Amino acid sequence: MSKVWAGVVRVSHMGARRSGADDFHSERDQVAALERAVARLGGDLELLPAELGVSGGLPLADRPSLLAAVEGVEAGRYRGIVVAYQSRLARDTLEEELIHRRVEAVGGSVQFATGAVDGATIDGRLQRRLLGAFNAAERERHVERFADLREAATRAGIWQRRQTPAGYRRDPDTRRLVPDDRA
Repeated sequence: MSKVWAGVVRVSHMGARRSGADDFHSERDQVAALERAVARLGGDLELLPAELGVSGGLPLADRPSLLAAVEGVEAGRYRGIVVAYQSRLARDTLEEELIHRRVEAVGGSVQFATGAVDGATIDGRLQRRLLGAFNAAERERHVERFADLREAATRAGIWQRRQTPAGYRRDPDTRRLVPDDRA
């Protein structure tokens, strides 16, 4: 079996943040956690391209680095997959279970750098599934809250897009569109 761990980093929302910027620590923090975990587990770490601005609720097929990690374990290139913590793997219980089953079916493992759960035991798998359900619920809560906020902003007449339409400017106090002949 390979001694190489596939490291997967995922950041859901980037906003105005940029990878490598001084004020963007999430990616760096996850990489540091992966490095510590692999030092503890033994072997080498291969960091796959970070999934930035990627929802953990997406299907595995839409997560290129995570898919490459799973397929790499199945092909024998990787010993397993390591992520900083469980919600970085997935925020959909069915997708997460699919990942674990595919990796474990070929003798690999999925490791969480923090909050480790022993997937080799019945109670460990139960704990993993319960935590996965909480992670999925947290994602659903964010989606619902975002939809509510967007609806409230629309009712208030607040422009919500990046690009301001020609002939308008955004009022800095209200964020509403104001006609502007110079715009």
